[in-house]
Amino acid sequence: MRVLACLPSLLLVACATPATPPPEPVEARAMFQRIANELPRADLGIGTPPGIVDYSASAKAEGKAPEPEPLKATERGFSLRVHVYRPRTVTIPFTAIDAVTYGWRPLPNAILAPLLVVPLQRVGVTVIVDGSKVSGLLDQIERECVRLEAVSREVGMGGPWSHAQSVRAKLADDAAAYGAGRVAIDFDRLVPIPAWFPRGGAVSDVAAAFEWARLHPTETLPPKPEEKKPADGEKKP
Repeated sequence: MRVLACLPSLLLVACATPATPPPEPVEARAMFQRIANELPRADLGIGTPPGIVDYSASAKAEGKAPEPEPLKATERGFSLRVHVYRPRTVTIPFTAIDAVTYGWRPLPNAILAPLLVVPLQRVGVTVIVDGSKVSGLLDQIERECVRLEAVSREVGMGGPWSHAQSVRAKLADDAAAYGAGRVAIDFDRLVPIPAWFPRGGAVSDVAAAFEWARLHPTETLPPKPEEKKPADGEKKP
């Protein structure tokens, strides 16, 4: 009961914390690698379309969708997997990042907090990007939503149409919360600590890497040092 009474305070603590870049000096390659390590966790918050989409006659006529490009982070930006109609990879330039925050997630932590002996909570990083600066993001998502509506009419089922509306609703929520054209991307993880003890700092290093990249969009990496080849007859160490 005491934890339940403290939930309002926990939710207040859970407010997103603005990210700060790591102290100098910074090894740029380490920053990009830290971002790359998080990319499989990226969540645009739009879910995936119902399976009936791939079995529609028109989708079959289009043939198998090409495999999305691998996820990676470079000096220019990072990759995001987008799956509205069919999965594809979009590059998010670091110049498109508006803000980076991190912290304890109110849900499901507000539900987990009363379970005192359950060592589990969700924490994460939120990267806000300006969709107008990302080629092939907002316009393509809208075209794919229209495509889903067409599939819904084709198969006579409402699932694809409903998914399209859910995608549009999520983008509208982001625009209302962060500004027109802005899109929120979450990088969440579960940590083995009871939810009543907020530990948003567990992802502060990830947030710091994204913030550093946002502040250094023209950073270039020095070439990797060439491995010295042993001379003829010389043994490798």
